[in-house]
Amino acid sequence: MSHPKTVSRAAFQANFTKLITSTSFGEARGYNPNRQSPASKELHESGLLNALGSTDFCGSIYALFRKYRRLERERLKVGSVAARVRPTINRYRYAVKRLASCEQKLLEFTKMYGDQVEYGLCEQIISATTLIQGVAAELRRRDGMLVSGVHPALRRKHDEPSQWQLLLKKYDYELEKLGIKATDQSFWCGVNDALLTLVESEEKKLTALTRFKLVAAVSKAAGIVNVQPSTIKQFFFERSSRTGRRKKN
Repeated sequence: MSHPKTVSRAAFQANFTKLITSTSFGEARGYNPNRQSPASKELHESGLLNALGSTDFCGSIYALFRKYRRLERERLKVGSVAARVRPTINRYRYAVKRLASCEQKLLEFTKMYGDQVEYGLCEQIISATTLIQGVAAELRRRDGMLVSGVHPALRRKHDEPSQWQLLLKKYDYELEKLGIKATDQSFWCGVNDALLTLVESEEKKLTALTRFKLVAAVSKAAGIVNVQPSTIKQFFFERSSRTGRRKKN
């Protein structure tokens, strides 16, 4: 995962327009500049070049780029947040176990010696167990609130988030996955959706392969990573396959 440089909206639009208007668009470096690539030919024949290079479309894609940068920054915070609160979560749970042990011992005491103390003392013991239960419930509530602040991918088997939604989180990262490619793939999906919407609104046609080459061009123009169209194609193929399997199940 590379960390992109700050690219202005104007620079992004200029970079992207230069890439898609090149006669070698979609081909590797070294492609014969005197020969028009299949993707370049398709873009010219589709009549989409003006729409793709427009301020409106490039502005919408740049907004996705800004979202990408925000997600990448916040992704780096997620692990540190989980590591910081984990010791406190563990201490709350140890404390609850100790309280449960105290409550059990008091209950055992009443069973063993209840006939040797007057009713008023037994009532005080019962009151003590009720107090213990209240403290334990409060500690479990605090435990749940901390767990809610831990990204789901980093929660452990016995972690139970609070039923109440946190108003403020210590990171702003909404993706389910935390892998190094998660933000890249989310960006590709956003750009791909934007391209599909554009093609539909313009009532044009565009092959999937050329669309994937446009996604790669967007990434390059934004300075994110020089990803190959074949990598993007493989990602969407696997994503489609997983979606198909889930629907069958």
